[in-house]
Amino acid sequence: MQNGFLRHTAHNQEKLEYEDHPKIKKPKQNLSIDDLLLEALYAHNDNQFRKAISVYSRILTMPMKKEVKGIILIHRGMAYFAESFFDAAMQDFNRAIEIDDHNAKAYCYRGIVYKMQKEYSKALEDLNRSVEIKPFDFDALYARAQVYYKTGRFSAARTDCIEALNIDPESRQAKNLCSILDNRLSTAAESGSDEDSESSKTA
Repeated sequence: MQNGFLRHTAHNQEKLEYEDHPKIKKPKQNLSIDDLLLEALYAHNDNQFRKAISVYSRILTMPMKKEVKGIILIHRGMAYFAESFFDAAMQDFNRAIEIDDHNAKAYCYRGIVYKMQKEYSKALEDLNRSVEIKPFDFDALYARAQVYYKTGRFSAARTDCIEALNIDPESRQAKNLCSILDNRLSTAAESGSDEDSESSKTA
């Protein structure tokens, strides 16, 4: 099903029809990039990801500055990711990085895709690059904490988790992970073992 949808979007993106929705209509032919972007973002924020993908794809056929194209690619990649079309998301993040190799968000989201695919070394490389460019980004720090946790580097994971909570103190996910890490580190300290040498298979 996934491959079929991707083939459809690759060759017939402009033909995708909008589903009925009280606030989203099929775009008119004379809409500007700004008009289309507002429509795409509304659909995206409303979790209408396939509609958003359709509009983002139409925008990408229009003339625009490279910087704007990079932003649209990241947004479409995020929508693909939300639909679990990881290969398509990866392609968009790759293209965004080709346009601007200092795009912290592109590295962050590509790292998250690698994390989902359990390619932890590649994920860590991208997330390190994202944090290097933008040190105080919650998404990159929290994702890197997850990668460290999955690979058994609990001290490093806790450091990133604390940094993420400094940015967003109300994040339940970060709080939960930090609590798990505190328990792991406490148990390791009581047993006199090196927590970073433990296997993460129970993670």
